[in-house]
Amino acid sequence: MLRFLLRPRINDEESLVGYVERISTQNCYKDSLGIYRLLHSSTRDLQNNMFSNVDAIILGDLTGKLIDNLTSKSYFQWIIKHQSSSNYVLRNQIKFCPECVKIKGIHKYIWGFHPVCICLEHQRILINLCPKCNKNITLTELLRSGVCKKCSCKILIDANNKSILSPEYISSQTLIQQCFLGGNPLLKNTTISNAEDFFSLARISFHILEGLQSFLNEEHLLINTFTNKRNGNLDNQKNLISWGNFVWMYDDFPMNYYQVLNEFSKKSRKTLYEQKSRYEEGLVNKEFSIIRKAYEDFWIGKLNEGSIRKDFSIFKSNQQLIKKRIALRREEVKHATGMGYGKMNRLQEIGKLDLKLNGFGNQQRYIVNQDSLNKVIEDRNTYIHKHEAANILGITSDSITLLIKAEILQEYATSYAHNKMILKKDIEDLLQEFSGTYQRSFRGIPFHDALIKYSVIGLKIVDLIRFTKDGILHPRIKCHNGTLADVSYSEYELERCITLLKEERRETKGYYFSEIMKILHVGEKKLKLLLVEKQIEPDEIIIFRDGRKRYLYFLSKIEEIRKALR
Repeated sequence: MLRFLLRPRINDEESLVGYVERISTQNCYKDSLGIYRLLHSSTRDLQNNMFSNVDAIILGDLTGKLIDNLTSKSYFQWIIKHQSSSNYVLRNQIKFCPECVKIKGIHKYIWGFHPVCICLEHQRILINLCPKCNKNITLTELLRSGVCKKCSCKILIDANNKSILSPEYISSQTLIQQCFLGGNPLLKNTTISNAEDFFSLARISFHILEGLQSFLNEEHLLINTFTNKRNGNLDNQKNLISWGNFVWMYDDFPMNYYQVLNEFSKKSRKTLYEQKSRYEEGLVNKEFSIIRKAYEDFWIGKLNEGSIRKDFSIFKSNQQLIKKRIALRREEVKHATGMGYGKMNRLQEIGKLDLKLNGFGNQQRYIVNQDSLNKVIEDRNTYIHKHEAANILGITSDSITLLIKAEILQEYATSYAHNKMILKKDIEDLLQEFSGTYQRSFRGIPFHDALIKYSVIGLKIVDLIRFTKDGILHPRIKCHNGTLADVSYSEYELERCITLLKEERRETKGYYFSEIMKILHVGEKKLKLLLVEKQIEPDEIIIFRDGRKRYLYFLSKIEEIRKALR
């Protein structure tokens, strides 16, 4: 195969399809199709700068150029290395900078990618349509005649591409073009270190940016990432805005990132959930771990503000995130603890609960600080009601009342209930002190049976505790972690206690009728007649629930009866 007669040097910035166009022109080919017929790939692929390795070998023979130098100018190799980002290669249309074409007469390799929107050398937006008829321009029209076949417009003369003055756009395009030319991206404070991850991050980030207002000091410009075509053609201006905002989003990370997410969080619920789920699907990439953490921290912050609920999707997929929050909605506190709004307000007034009103207008919500709530719950759990104390001790609430009256237990006024409460520790200490020692095989009279058996004598729980404390009773418990209901007493010790109770009662309340009979050695009939005859009345009459009566006489009355018997 004969080589071309004229074999110009390939420019370092030139695309291979542009070079073939120049060669065909200089070697007097009517168009580049004559050269394409010598190659293996389809005309459509070649026009899109998709020259295979076989095509490069043939062109190497025709031009005498190094094959590696030729393949590096084709998008074929770039797509092989970046298959997941192959859609970033521009197809069936071209972009160009009129100034570059005028000066160098070439089509640059870098112009063949969608995200590339600026000529960095001249700091102007690239042109992708005829400046008059807004139709696509072919590479042949650009490099050969310079005239649009559709409207006869002189492309390079009539083109008026806008200057770019924004430093954010210049810096973002510099970064993007470095990625396409083999350089590594530099997104501060992130772990993005290669072009593949950079473009992968861009794809998912556009779901967040879509529909938001541009963050690059522009008024009323929306980011339309997924609608960046006009009449089927690429809208280079919208593309520039989208990619500029993407780079800005991760610049000065995470400050700008949080600003974007804050605006994103204001979207309608339907749009928010749809776009958020697509973004989260891409964040599973381990290279995005730092970004993922910042993303989660943002929503935890929103949860702390009360702007979102704990059933938000990100918390459903990762329950551990809930543990990181430092505040709860007032409604959550009520549902979780049963604490009413009034009680929360009282606790807030006395400085125990950190309750604040967050937000503005219709978005205002009461938020409770988690630490202050934990302290309130911890403090609240140190107190119990009477019925709770009774359950712990295995006795009735009436018995708790007796213990309080006897000052064995103490009640406290708290901000947690209208009624007074008891310290839980006091109950636990009382149970430990008066449940005795563990002895499973001990045979005695159980706690409640003792109270029932000696109720006629007036034995009460207060007496059992008092005699235990005085060392007269030595209780035994038949199980570990039991209650007073599991305690038993020696019958001998109980009888001794009953004797002491009778002596105490006699000194304070007097003697029963039967006891007077024994003291005075007199029969029941004679004593009754004497009391009626002498009109000696009892000092106290005890009436039981079943209607029975018992009579008590003080010691002075007994002496009066003794004298009457003489």
